[in-house]
Amino acid sequence: MRRREFLAAGIAASLCPAQTAKKPNIVFILLDDLGTYDFGCYGQQHIQTPSADKLAAEGMKFTAAYAGGAVCAPSRAVLMTGLHGGHAPVRANAGTIPITPEDVTVAAVLKKAGYATGGFGKWGLGDAGSAGVPSKHGFDEFFGYLHQVHAHNYYTPFLWDNEKRVELPKGTYSADLIADKTLDFVRRHKDSPFFLYATWTLPHGNFEVPDLSPYKGRDWPEKHKHTPPWSPVPTRTTVDSWRCSMN
Repeated sequence: MRRREFLAAGIAASLCPAQTAKKPNIVFILLDDLGTYDFGCYGQQHIQTPSADKLAAEGMKFTAAYAGGAVCAPSRAVLMTGLHGGHAPVRANAGTIPITPEDVTVAAVLKKAGYATGGFGKWGLGDAGSAGVPSKHGFDEFFGYLHQVHAHNYYTPFLWDNEKRVELPKGTYSADLIADKTLDFVRRHKDSPFFLYATWTLPHGNFEVPDLSPYKGRDWPEKHKHTPPWSPVPTRTTVDSWRCSMN
């Protein structure tokens, strides 16, 4: 099943006259900079991904999926609007171009169908005060980063609750806080149809973690326990060297 067919089927099911006692909940998890083969269920052997592996074992694995763009914001614009990258307003990670008031997002369509809509993590389609914020595009609530460059810091002094800036205590690990907000949304809406857009920033850099568990005791170079040892544009040699060092 292709990405467009998957999204169309989910929306169609939500808009059709009731065929079942309850509309299906829709959970879309988007992890930043994580590749297919970083999951154990696709063959990765070093990083532990038990929850994703369980989802794959109990559900379906997609082997022909693709992203709408090569970098963050354009890819998210394609996902949210369904537009081809050449027609979407966001075409680069400039951080200044929001989606427009005329753009219709999947969240807006589902909200009209009676869904509670929540986004948690990184938005990247419009900063605070712009026309592209989540609250203007179908989301009842959003918590996390609006600007993709802001999302490079996991120990940020603030996050956004819709368009309200929330100051964070020093040392707060944003990934944990965003995960807690995500689960709270699910618990509050578990008895009614909801659309959850879980757009978490991990494992995008900066590669900051509270501790190195469960890899602390591994016989690996220290930096390999929390970050790949290559530059943003790795060469084949550095990738192969990293793989060899982990074997």
